[in-house]
Amino acid sequence: DDLREAAFPEEAVTAIGALTKHPDTEDYNHYLYRVKKNPIAMRVKLADIEDNLSSSRFTLLPKNEQNALRDKYLHARQKLMENTGYIAGIFSGGQTGADQGALDAALYCEVEYGGWIPKGRKCEKGKIPAKYKELEELDSPEYMPRTEANVVDSDCTLVFFVGTLNGGSLQTVELARKHKRPCLHVDLNEVSRKDAVTSIAKWLHEKCPFGCALNIAGSRESKSPGIHDKVMAVMIDVLREVNPDCRRFYPIGE
Repeated sequence: DDLREAAFPEEAVTAIGALTKHPDTEDYNHYLYRVKKNPIAMRVKLADIEDNLSSSRFTLLPKNEQNALRDKYLHARQKLMENTGYIAGIFSGGQTGADQGALDAALYCEVEYGGWIPKGRKCEKGKIPAKYKELEELDSPEYMPRTEANVVDSDCTLVFFVGTLNGGSLQTVELARKHKRPCLHVDLNEVSRKDAVTSIAKWLHEKCPFGCALNIAGSRESKSPGIHDKVMAVMIDVLREVNPDCRRFYPIGE
């Protein structure tokens, strides 16, 4: 609360909370699990471990203490690096179709979500449903500002489409290239559900090795009927694959 009152960014406050140990109420492995769920905390902790492992302070300690500390740091690094590709949160612009399918997957698997949306909660059906309460409005009612903001504020961007990559989906890919963000586009007409999950999980492992905030965009429902359900099903499978804590949720039909 003190940090928020001092106007620290919310993402910094959340990361500091993840990095703060609670030795009276949790063991070290659970602490590492909390760190792993926050991309910023993950990077800070890994940097801290590398610094500790390379520190000249080791040479000042008795040999047995050096070995004990080194084992502790190596164990922590191994735990943090297990299951790389972890999705810490899903970003979306709230449009019908792929956007809302991704958000519903996040809600189903109880994964954090967010994203920028147009002023007035605008989407092609009128207003973005109130159940997506974590989405934040920009000052502009246009779609493009929120598309770019979501690309910039995430680590990677995943675009789902059917048939031809065009319109807002193509613009999202171009914005990811402009801002040097890893981007994968998946044609759901060309790959099976299983193959889509495999390729996305592999891409996340390669491009987001320390966990990521994943921006998901794609075709709206009016242009690609049924894409909402396909994206939701695929992303639930992806979350079950890369997030161990999501494996308690059953896959769904499209």
